[in-house]
Parts: sequence; structure tokens; C-alpha cells
Amino acid sequence: MKHLRVAFLLTVTAAAAAGCSAGGPSPAPTSAPVTLSASPSAHTFALNETSPLTVWVDRSAGTLTGFTATVSNPQEFGVLSVGISGPVAQVLILPVASGAMATATFADASGAMTTASLSPAICGRPENNDYRSQLIWPLPDATGVSPNVGTLYFAVFTPTSLILTTKLHMVVGTTSTLEGGTLQTATPPIGAATPTPPPGMLETYMSASVPTLPSGANIHTQIYDDTCQGALLTGTFST
Repeated sequence: MKHLRVAFLLTVTAAAAAGCSAGGPSPAPTSAPVTLSASPSAHTFALNETSPLTVWVDRSAGTLTGFTATVSNPQEFGVLSVGISGPVAQVLILPVASGAMATATFADASGAMTTASLSPAICGRPENNDYRSQLIWPLPDATGVSPNVGTLYFAVFTPTSLILTTKLHMVVGTTSTLEGGTLQTATPPIGAATPTPPPGMLETYMSASVPTLPSGANIHTQIYDDTCQGALLTGTFST
């Protein structure tokens, strides 16, 4: 009886195998998970390197949708622009200030993600613009500012002559960034703050154009003229 059971089991198994090979259902093939890759995956900025770094992000299959690019230390680096063509994104990352290493993170709607490590130049020249320079319009800590404000105004303090190459960098929330224009001498609007210049400092009112800002966001302003200097924060407002 035991031998009969074994023979029957072998017969049934062989028949099942024959049925599968003869056109029976087969398991559906599994697709490989979508991945993203960044090139370069690491970059160390040279002394006095001010040009944006181009990072290419490739999707292993399909088209990039819902793509985002953020930096872990947005006071030192900014995402200047993102261009997408099918499975490829071109991301320009702008050095802003000297400091610690940072990580750029790239992701899309599928949940796929990759990173690139960023190292600022090892330097640290004295500040040209005084750290007490500040945002004067919108007023610091203002709320409900229109996303279409268009222009921000600053009181810039310098120890000697005015620095005409100062630019505006903005941190949106905690990891997103926006870039404003180069600061120009300007007359601030009525109602702007009127800070007292620190002793021995030259005060100049300046403005910079800004793109349309996101709604409901905290905007941290930062001015810079030399990427070998630390971050110079000038004030915050919210839209």
C-alpha cells in the first residue's frame, strides 16, 4: 500500500507539470523596481568656484513625474533650476556660502530617490557685508505677504565702500530654496523698517527682485557676495 501511494503521488505531480508545459497558466513576470541615479554623485567645490554645478538625474525606466530636488543645508547651497526631459532631469546647484557638507536629494512620484553629496570649499574670508544687515521690506517677521510681492528691500551695512555684487538667496521652509536678483541701490517704500547703522558702518538701502513665492511658506532671506564666507541671514517673513 505504501508503494502504491508513492506511485500515485509521482503520477499526479508529473501530470501537473505536463499540464503547465502544455499551455497552462504561468506566473506573471515581475518588473524591476524603478531607480534614480545622479551624476556626479559627489562634488567638492573649489576655492572661488561660483558657477552652478550641473547634476544629471536619470530614471531607470519610464518618465520622471513629480520630481523634486532639495538640499540638506539650504543656507550653503541652492537649487537654481530644474529641467526635465523624459527620464532625465538637469539640476543646477548653486554654491552660496562656506560651511559643512550637505546632501542634495532627488525624488519622483514613484518614491524612487537618489542623492549627491556636496562639499563647500575650505575657506573663510572676512565678511564684506556686515552681519547686522537686514530685511526692511516686507517688515521682518511679517505674515500674509503677497506671493507676488516682486521686490524685497534691505538695509546693507558695510565697513567701507558698498559691495555691488551682493545677491539674494532665499530658504523656503527647511530644505527648499529660491534665488533672487542682484541687489541694487533703491529707495525703500513708505512703512519700511529704518534700522540704526552700527557705529562705523556705511548704510545703503538696496532691493532685489524675486520670483513668485509659494503661498503659505516661511521665507528666510540671505544675502551674499562671496561663497567663501559664512551664511548672512537678514530676516524672515511668511506668505
